[in-house]
Amino acid sequence: MISNFVIQNAKKIKNIPFISENELDFTEERKKQLNSEYASQTIFLATNKGELSKPTFEKDGSFSEENKEKSKEAFSKTILNGIENKKEKFIYIENNKGKLIGKGLSENEIREKSRRKEGRKSLAFLTISRLVEKGIKKQVLRAEPSKTLKILSIGNSFSQDAHRWLYQIAQAAGYEDITIANLYWGGCSLWQHAKNAREDFGKNNYEYQLNTDGEIKYGQGQNIRTSVESADWDFITLQQASGDSGIEETYNDDLTYLVEYVKHHATNSNVKIVWHMTWAYQSDSSHPDFGKYNNDQWNMFNGIVSAIKKKIDKNSNIAFTIPAGTAVQNFRSSFIGDHITRDGYHMSYELGRYLVGLTWIYKICEVMGNPYPDWITYTPDNSKVPQNYLPAIHEAVLNAVKDPYHVTESSYKTEPSSLDTDKYHLLDWQPYCYGYWNSKDSNGFSRIISDGVNYKSYIASSRFDREKLPIGSVIEVANGYQYRPDGWTDLNQMNLNSRPDIVNAHVVTVTESWWGNYNFRGFNLLKSDLSSMEGISADEAKNLLKIYIPN
Repeated sequence: MISNFVIQNAKKIKNIPFISENELDFTEERKKQLNSEYASQTIFLATNKGELSKPTFEKDGSFSEENKEKSKEAFSKTILNGIENKKEKFIYIENNKGKLIGKGLSENEIREKSRRKEGRKSLAFLTISRLVEKGIKKQVLRAEPSKTLKILSIGNSFSQDAHRWLYQIAQAAGYEDITIANLYWGGCSLWQHAKNAREDFGKNNYEYQLNTDGEIKYGQGQNIRTSVESADWDFITLQQASGDSGIEETYNDDLTYLVEYVKHHATNSNVKIVWHMTWAYQSDSSHPDFGKYNNDQWNMFNGIVSAIKKKIDKNSNIAFTIPAGTAVQNFRSSFIGDHITRDGYHMSYELGRYLVGLTWIYKICEVMGNPYPDWITYTPDNSKVPQNYLPAIHEAVLNAVKDPYHVTESSYKTEPSSLDTDKYHLLDWQPYCYGYWNSKDSNGFSRIISDGVNYKSYIASSRFDREKLPIGSVIEVANGYQYRPDGWTDLNQMNLNSRPDIVNAHVVTVTESWWGNYNFRGFNLLKSDLSSMEGISADEAKNLLKIYIPN
């Protein structure tokens, strides 16, 4: 029973006041503490299934009327997911130091002890990590953030990248009333935004990308002013065009004017104007503006950091910076490498956009006084953002939020497998450098083609039948790479069917439908950007494409 666990393993703390006879007010001793040592702390009352309410206190330390009602609801629910005995009720109090103070008793026991005034010396005290060490399954205890989150970005395609999964990530963090909008103008700079604002210009030129239910709606017809005035935004973000993001001189009067303009037209007097720190281009990017940084990723990143320190941090009207660019750079130091863009500068559709969106939510949670949402396991596509990537992603984001102007090396240098490797063994697919299979080539269907066009862009495997590659096998490809599992029904005949498509999903399980009408398969490994594979050895290729066979 969970109550026995808490009682047996908790460190007993004396003289901690409990709930008074009134049940929902603290004792007089507790009220005095709230006015002193806990006055500046955030205190939460734990409720059900991993939720926490955030009580507000009157000046005398008592619960507000609103939170009395919340607390009544709390008694009827169970604190942790994974606890099957739903009849037991628990109450905990958590302060902002991560400490849990609670009593593992049923509602009736709590009431009885409160009446007898015995609760004061019998409270259990556990840290969250202590609970985890003891193996309690849980939906991580977390502060319940404000239910409402309204974000408007005056941006371009880089804010579009940040917004793609932002609604879903915010929802996973506990927000319910969510409105997210991106005022999009491709490649738009501060100068252009400021010009549009000065002229009240932008109708039918800005695309208004609105998300209130998880689906982005695309519309025209709003300029900056009408967008700013369309809702009581909590946060309005600004950013520089990516090519100018590391050029300090471009953060000039246009920025000052735009900030003042937004502040003037905002309908929420408490709105926070926020800076979106964008990211440096991929090291081999072909973006025309990369030349401003001598085509050097680190020059660009350092330029972005310098510009923000000098021009954004000193602007009292900008509340804070979302360090997306640092999160990207942190993540590049992991096993992912420099492979999180789709074209050398925009984030990849799933992984890159997810990383940036998560950075936004981490920073917003910090600013709102809520715990970092390191419990989030939502991903947009488990084949593109697999669960085994999440520790490295969360690490990169958290380090960026904590240290926004320095790159923190990832501790995840080797890609963790998503499988229980004890149940599988690796297939030696015998990489051949360089060449490819083409089952529909009438002259070369039965050999690896190593003299064709672009043959150095491929590394080929041996061919395998159903026995060597059985149903239940798992194929994993590294980020930044893809493969074509070419197929034959007969090794002595050209394939008469359509060739199998190129696969970029991170993980694929071999099924009967995967085999289809084929009896043999041969793999062509290639980069996502189709560039040459020269310089990659056969041994290195084995780490880029892994085929796990069930034991």
